[in-house]
Amino acid sequence: MVDQGGNAQRISSAQESVRKFWLFGLGAYSLATRTGAQAFETLLEEGKALRPKARRQIKESSAELVSTATKASIVANSCSENRLLRPLHSMLLASKRDVEQLAERLTSADHRSAQADRQR
Repeated sequence: MVDQGGNAQRISSAQESVRKFWLFGLGAYSLATRTGAQAFETLLEEGKALRPKARRQIKESSAELVSTATKASIVANSCSENRLLRPLHSMLLASKRDVEQLAERLTSADHRSAQADRQR
């Protein structure tokens, strides 16, 4: 003796619960779609608004880096001059220009010597 009325009521209640759950899922999907699109648009607008500030900060940072690198380069050049070039200058080493001028003078002297030999 199964109560037919009780079962029908339980089935009807279960169907109503499934229908509500289905509607809940559809509502959640709709809300997520709308909210997601709105959040995306909001993020785009905020990104566009921050772009000039970000570019300015990048320029400032890169200018600071260039300045620091320039200062380091000046210090390195000064150190190399003080530690390397000054001692070389004190050793009286000939420069490339000095060697070229000497070679020209020797070539000129050779030509004059050859001319003097021919005239004798």
